[in-house]
Amino acid sequence: MIEGDGSEGSFLLHLRESLRLIAETFSLITDAPCRASVKIITAGSTDIASHDIQVVTVGRSVDLEDAKPADRDRIGNNTDFRQIFTGNAPYFFSNDLVAQLAKGYQNSHWDERTIEERKFDYVATIVWPIGRSKSANSHGNAHREIVGFLCVDTLAVGVFNETYDVPLGAAFAQALDLAIQRFRIRQAADGSVPLQRKGLEDVRG
Repeated sequence: MIEGDGSEGSFLLHLRESLRLIAETFSLITDAPCRASVKIITAGSTDIASHDIQVVTVGRSVDLEDAKPADRDRIGNNTDFRQIFTGNAPYFFSNDLVAQLAKGYQNSHWDERTIEERKFDYVATIVWPIGRSKSANSHGNAHREIVGFLCVDTLAVGVFNETYDVPLGAAFAQALDLAIQRFRIRQAADGSVPLQRKGLEDVRG
């Protein structure tokens, strides 16, 4: 079980192992090295405008040398998160993010120097919401409760298959949602500070 012994350290350790397996799965089916990561919406985000909501990376399949502790990203500065969270898209898919720059693609980690020097750490990605649908309202419209995002990326262009890879990742994202919700319930029962409300100072962002 991804929850481990109930401690946050154990949960994050199991989460990283799960992400490693997800990355390995996509690496095998795409025949290209892939990475996987999970980003969680931070505490207090529901009280601010949707484009100002921040996410923090709580797990990666690999360590990054230039990663910063509790590195936060604004949803409004990232096309993938924005389309899912505010545009209600079921996922974000791109086999060539560099080509998408000309169409307005935004990535908070791609500054002018990165773009000019073409020093990208990935150029293709699929992003899924981690969450569940709330009950339909009086108009029959169902709303999603998104707690974070599952991201898979690679340095290879054109290797993802939208027909097959998107449903596979969606299944992983659903499993992660169940694990996160169960872990939060256990934290609440133990009187612990919920995962998304901690500073996450010890988590590499």
